[in-house]
Amino acid sequence: YQQTYEKVSQIPGILFNRFTGEWLFGLEVINELLTTFENQIVWNQPLAEIIEGYEPKEDDEALKKHLAFEANSLFNEFKIKPYPYQQAAAYFLAELGSGAVLDGVGLGKTVSIISTFHLLHKEGKANRCLVVTLSSVVPQWANEIHKFTHYQAIPAKGTNKARIKSMEAFKESEDHQFLIVNYEMLRSKEYSEIIKSIPFDMIALDEGHRIKSGINDFPISKVTPSKVAKSTYEYIDLIPHRFIATATPIQSKPEEAWSLFHFVDPNILGEWSNFRDYFCKIHDKFGITGHQNLQDLYGAIHPYFILRTRYMPDIQQQLPAVRHEPIVLEATNGQKKATERLKAIKEELADKKKSIIPTKMYEHEGRQVIGSEYETILDNVIQAYTLFLILIANSPQLLMHKESSPFSKKTLASLNLSENEIKGSPKYEYMKSF
Repeated sequence: YQQTYEKVSQIPGILFNRFTGEWLFGLEVINELLTTFENQIVWNQPLAEIIEGYEPKEDDEALKKHLAFEANSLFNEFKIKPYPYQQAAAYFLAELGSGAVLDGVGLGKTVSIISTFHLLHKEGKANRCLVVTLSSVVPQWANEIHKFTHYQAIPAKGTNKARIKSMEAFKESEDHQFLIVNYEMLRSKEYSEIIKSIPFDMIALDEGHRIKSGINDFPISKVTPSKVAKSTYEYIDLIPHRFIATATPIQSKPEEAWSLFHFVDPNILGEWSNFRDYFCKIHDKFGITGHQNLQDLYGAIHPYFILRTRYMPDIQQQLPAVRHEPIVLEATNGQKKATERLKAIKEELADKKKSIIPTKMYEHEGRQVIGSEYETILDNVIQAYTLFLILIANSPQLLMHKESSPFSKKTLASLNLSENEIKGSPKYEYMKSF
């Protein structure tokens, strides 16, 4: 707060309303604001609307640059044009050369990274990009690249043989720009040798918080870098343009910030030993026990990242309205058979419950129980069958999950479904198409 206050108070031509706690700016100082807080300003309406009627001065370079984002034709060749805020992130990152996009979940950091490569490619600074992500989304990254652009991507997935074949194909190809791998592949000597033999100009770590444990503080605190972080650091000297994308960059510890931004650029926070001495409290026996000077940490890293959330007014104005579209799927024969059987059992139990006399004794699983207790037992069983019906609507296979109850597995066995009927799931098959 103190750093921001000092920067704001030094901008000429501003007024402070002590009754409302607001700073008042004239249009003529917007360029100064953009120059000072380029990646930190949240506009309540589009910038073009704010300055409507104001003619930028000759030296309003920052203002002209931001206004040019929307008018620029560099993204016209995309199949689907990025949102303005995604373009702004791409321009910011491309101008830095290395940086981090820390936008919130659902704002399309993938597109921002793809757009950053596009700008660097247009400038002749990048022809090949290595994307490192989670195993589960390797194919999705390739789909996004093909969906938004005309660039070509090869996802390294499948068996060991298939992954090596994909990487070798990318290495020999002049028509592909993106190779997508998972973090575990960087730890493999066999895979990493192939990757390092390819002249990449840009690397992007999706879900970059995977490298937040990157410090080597042995023997002071007996902390060593994770294998994932250590494997990514090997590319610092090999690939000039390095980017991180994550919605959860730093959870609680400043050393996590060092781990992430060391990958972006080792010069941002310097050597770990110097960082530790300034920002961490050290105990001879227990290592890092606390932190200090945190007000200076944000000042050191904020020029190198951009962060927006979907709740910011200017972002909300750009996002499309939420659309709800019901999808009707035909149940499998196995689902229909299981549903009909369980509904019939539920009806039988409901009828039996209605006939119970609270003070009368009933037999249940070889023992005598009073009617009021028997009602509770039947209620619980009916609720269990209701849950089973919901699970079956997704897939009967959920009834035999390793964490399922013995009663769940016994119920599934009583339905006499074939193996194919148990595994059938239209919902699952449909969702895989996403």
